[in-house]
Amino acid sequence: MTLLEFSKLTGISENQAQDIIIKYCGEKVLSSKLQLPERINNKISELIENPEQIQKILNDEYDGNNQSVKVFSELIKDKYIIIIDTCIILSPHFENLIKAVKPLLKEKNQKIILPHIVYLEMEYHSKGNDIRLKRNAQKKISILKDLISQNIMEESGSDDDWTDKSKKPFADPVIISQTQLLRSTGKNSAVITEDKKLSEDLFNNNKLKSVRSKAKIKVCCLDDETGNLYIKTENVRGK
Repeated sequence: MTLLEFSKLTGISENQAQDIIIKYCGEKVLSSKLQLPERINNKISELIENPEQIQKILNDEYDGNNQSVKVFSELIKDKYIIIIDTCIILSPHFENLIKAVKPLLKEKNQKIILPHIVYLEMEYHSKGNDIRLKRNAQKKISILKDLISQNIMEESGSDDDWTDKSKKPFADPVIISQTQLLRSTGKNSAVITEDKKLSEDLFNNNKLKSVRSKAKIKVCCLDDETGNLYIKTENVRGK
């Protein structure tokens, strides 16, 4: 089934069909003509004969046990190591995301991995000339320190990850390296990022033939409007 077919079968618009998939399935698909992954088809097939449920989801009467919490729950259940990128921390939705998933992380004794290079990027922004970015970074650094003290986050890596001190810190290659190392040792990882190029590189790392592993690297994003976390589908370029 495609997004367009789902829209026609249920009598809702393509935008509404997209909204349903984000809230109910935790994923986002931009192309209306591509075949939806089986895992999405299985879930939305339950809704096709249940228009009342669809309307509840569209009206926000259905919270799905909080979409971001659902995604985190699935990742934790499948033993994914969750890594966060700089752009997500700077996002206006970051605090709501943490507020939503903090109880789950405490209950499951799980932590979000904060690469040290990401923290260095935040420090770099906190000393920059862009006033809005500077203030945002300073505020978020304070939150990060608090989360680390609460064992919600854990820093990984060292200053050695930033090899060229003459340039500003750049987290992408470190995150790519970290996830590939985890995959080579049989550990799943999920990166929360809005960076399109980084996302594509992470997906490509799943296909490396020189590394034989069943472990997966997933990419998670925040929906611009709702702030809901969703798992990005590999066959879609961009957000």
